Amino acid sequence: MNKSHLQYHWWKYASVLIVSVILWCSVFNSLAKPAQNECLNILFVGDGLNAEHMKETVETKLLQLTEQNVKQIKVSQLSISGQDLLQVLQSRFYEYDLVIISQSYMQDNMGGALYYECMKSTLCERFADYDFYAEIGQDDAALYGVQLMTGRGAFWDFYNGSEICYCFPSPNSVNFAGLNGKGNQNDNCALVIMEYLIKGENAS
Repeated sequence: MNKSHLQYHWWKYASVLIVSVILWCSVFNSLAKPAQNECLNILFVGDGLNAEHMKETVETKLLQLTEQNVKQIKVSQLSISGQDLLQVLQSRFYEYDLVIISQSYMQDNMGGALYYECMKSTLCERFADYDFYAEIGQDDAALYGVQLMTGRGAFWDFYNGSEICYCFPSPNSVNFAGLNGKGNQNDNCALVIMEYLIKGENAS
């Protein structure tokens, strides 16, 4: 290989080297990223949540409530409303295991638009003493979520607002012990934390 060849074609070799580095970095990041059943993601839509306190407490409670190996916990807060909120939730709700929405951010038919009734029987069985978020369909009320009743659950340790809030289980989460048709029985971190937030220390 002569000097003139390198002088005019060096950029080709540099490009190959750069592409190789990018590919290796991508593979490494993919391997390092936790699997879906190793993550618990919670979204709160509204104002007044101490998200960091909730995250720290949930991390501690998971050690007591499940044997599932959860490597990453995220608690996010969103404060947009109207059509913008619906568009964001429709495009990103698959990222979250639990979504909690305060009353003023709820919209007509939001339950049907985002959270189909895959866990209706589970909600009825486990939260029979609580009020549900329901929308009236052609035949009967469609159940999508559970109301977080004032003072009755751990949620109120993290929320300093006064609005009614509703907790929705994601139909795409793999962390509901397979009750929504996703994941397996041993991966139940979203289910036990939903019960903890709604029932507090009385959660089974």
